Amino acid sequence: MPPSNSWEERALAAEKTVDVLVRKVRGLYAGTEKTTIQRQLEQAQRRSEAVERRRELADVRNAELKHHADRLEREVADRTRDVRTILDNVSFGFLLVGADSRVVGDYSKSCHALLASTELAGRPLAEVLGAGTSRQRIMLEAGIDQVFEDIMPEELSLGQLPSRYVLGARTLSISGAAVRDDAGAVYRILVTISDITELETAQREMRHHRLLVNILRQKEWFRILLAEFFSQLGAARAAIALGDQVTVRRAVHTIKGNMATCGLDAIAKTAHEIEENDAILEPHLALLESAAREFLTENADVLGFLSEGAQSFQVTEERVSGLEHIIERFPEAMQKDAKRWLAETKLVPFQRLMGPFIQLAKGLSERLEKPAEFTVSGEDTLVDALTTAPIIAVLPHLVRNAFDHGLEQPDERGEKPSLGHIGLHIAEGINDWHVAVSDDGRGIRAADVAARAVAMGILDAEAAAAMPDADKMQLIFEDRLSTASETTEISGRGVGMGAVLAAVRQAGGDVTVESVPGEGTTIRMLIPKPAVLNVARGLSGQPGRYVARESVQ
Repeated sequence: MPPSNSWEERALAAEKTVDVLVRKVRGLYAGTEKTTIQRQLEQAQRRSEAVERRRELADVRNAELKHHADRLEREVADRTRDVRTILDNVSFGFLLVGADSRVVGDYSKSCHALLASTELAGRPLAEVLGAGTSRQRIMLEAGIDQVFEDIMPEELSLGQLPSRYVLGARTLSISGAAVRDDAGAVYRILVTISDITELETAQREMRHHRLLVNILRQKEWFRILLAEFFSQLGAARAAIALGDQVTVRRAVHTIKGNMATCGLDAIAKTAHEIEENDAILEPHLALLESAAREFLTENADVLGFLSEGAQSFQVTEERVSGLEHIIERFPEAMQKDAKRWLAETKLVPFQRLMGPFIQLAKGLSERLEKPAEFTVSGEDTLVDALTTAPIIAVLPHLVRNAFDHGLEQPDERGEKPSLGHIGLHIAEGINDWHVAVSDDGRGIRAADVAARAVAMGILDAEAAAAMPDADKMQLIFEDRLSTASETTEISGRGVGMGAVLAAVRQAGGDVTVESVPGEGTTIRMLIPKPAVLNVARGLSGQPGRYVARESVQ
């Protein structure tokens, strides 16, 4: 390209550059052009304005959040105050217990009054509840440990906690609830405490009134029971003088059973506590007598019939007519027949003497959790009250043993019905009365009875091996021989059966045991009639004409 052309091009380029610069200068003066700095400044301004808007929005939101937080805080405070007001005014006490069995954290105000203390935090729960015995304290602390170990079902563990405590004049009841953390582990036990003093008082009064009503309904039975009480007491005192503790224990055990049967629980409990002693002495018997006489004195207005005299008897028209015929006879026959007639007028239906066996069976069924049907057959059989009274007094031993040792738990009865059966049977023979108590329980193995007798030192192994099974079965009447693993207020001391045998033998009768392992046991008692009644009289009291049947589930 020629040089002239290059010069011209450069001139044109310079001219264009000048034009651009002129336009830029004019734009700057006119405000239509912006520099890079200006643009950066404007961008910075816009960013600042955006930040300011966001800050203002944040301030607004923060103000709203503070408003909501203040409102929630006021609501929480109000609710906390309401909860505290409720907790401070309810009659129940609420407190928390830690794994060390000590009270932790806060607790309701009512705890101060219920537990008679102003400072509970940090103290062992057993101490604040006034656990009266070392056994109760051990059971409470062991129960708390089980709840925190959380191995067994929660309901079962909490159910192991002792629920009743006596603190001064108050009787308290407690219940627990496991409090779990986010991981599901037990970290507290919420204990609810209530004062059941008035409730127990009302229940005692109700039981007392029911007791008096039952006594009034069965006056003859209560007369027999009361006479037997003082008879057993006298026998025990005579035995103490002779150093015969076996007879003493039989008497006290019989008293306990009879008092429990008729609902005199306080006397039965006293007898149970007396049995715990290594030796039963006169002061112990004095406690029993004092308790009985106190009951009679306190209820003298209701029990006035006891002072009306001896047992009263009804004479039917048939027997009056019989007397008229006797009077018409020759004097020799008159004397003999008159004695017999007089003896017959003293006969009463067994039902009037037997007492509340249905109630006893119901109570045992519930306490032992063994659903059973209890039946009585032949209870209209006529018996001599004087002869049979000592036997009737020991029958509760047999009913208790049938429930406690005879019947299995429902899930242990195999192919047998889950509902057990216990029967009391009364029948009349020509010269005897027959009384039997039967059950369809586990039965008795003669070999097991003999082995137990050997272990107890009652007889040696050689003698036991030579015994026929029938004689081995009779060993259950030996004092101290019991297969129960634990002594309770129901049975287990090994003296009840001895009392039964002693009563029957004293009446001139005998007792036999029939048992089939896995099928059940029957205890049969043969009670001789008074001699004047021994001649056959046509069995005017036919056995088995009436059956009282009631399920005690």
